Amino acid sequence: MAKKITIEDLALMVQRGFDETAKKFDETAKKAGVDKSFDDVNKRFDGVDKRFDNIDGQLHEIRKDMSEIRKNVVYRDEFDKLMFEFGDLMARVKYLEQKSGIQSGK
Repeated sequence: MAKKITIEDLALMVQRGFDETAKKFDETAKKAGVDKSFDDVNKRFDGVDKRFDNIDGQLHEIRKDMSEIRKNVVYRDEFDKLMFEFGDLMARVKYLEQKSGIQSGK
């Protein structure tokens, strides 16, 4: 007659199977150099992180520079408006010079 297997016996057998599988996996991974490969990958990611940090810093500086440039740029619409006002003022000065008999520099 076959021996009856209890739930506890079954749980122990399953646990042994998992333990053996984990042990074989660890041995296989060590033989294959997986740990070293992960170390190499981690080193490369560290290098990538440093480069991204560097790029992030450069972008921050570029944004600051662009903000400063925008403060000092006269945009085309503003320039056109200024030139119109300047032309208008020059025409008025010329008119006043003519009326008052003042010789213009031009």
